[in-house]
Amino acid sequence: IEGGQLVKAKSLAESQVVRVGFGRADLEKLPILSVDAEKPNVWVEITPLRDFKRVFQASFFFYPADSANPETYPVKTAKAAFDELTQGQGVLIGEKASQLEIRRISLAYLETVAPMNFYLPVYVFAGDNFASFVIAIPSEWF
Repeated sequence: IEGGQLVKAKSLAESQVVRVGFGRADLEKLPILSVDAEKPNVWVEITPLRDFKRVFQASFFFYPADSANPETYPVKTAKAAFDELTQGQGVLIGEKASQLEIRRISLAYLETVAPMNFYLPVYVFAGDNFASFVIAIPSEWF
């Protein structure tokens, strides 16, 4: 904590606050991701400092998906998703640069902080310091 703001510590031993994130269990062998990898939808920050309460901050956004009524939708190709990404239609998380090197492409479900009763299937394009999401369902199904 510097000047009343949280900054990243160089090591765990130097930290004054620890954030613990609680991610969702995989669904159909695919991860459920939140838009902000640093702060998933459920997290708590705790501190041993006497000047503060034990719980420094917390967040809880939990909207259960309707697993009793699953739906099946077609998924666009990875090439089509990549084309949309290169046209600026994805959501970039992390480092912004004019040129990024994609190292991994995968499918996942996206959970947002907005109330939804479903998980949104997305392609995840990831590199060293970034990830980008592109909706995996073709637009004509919306």
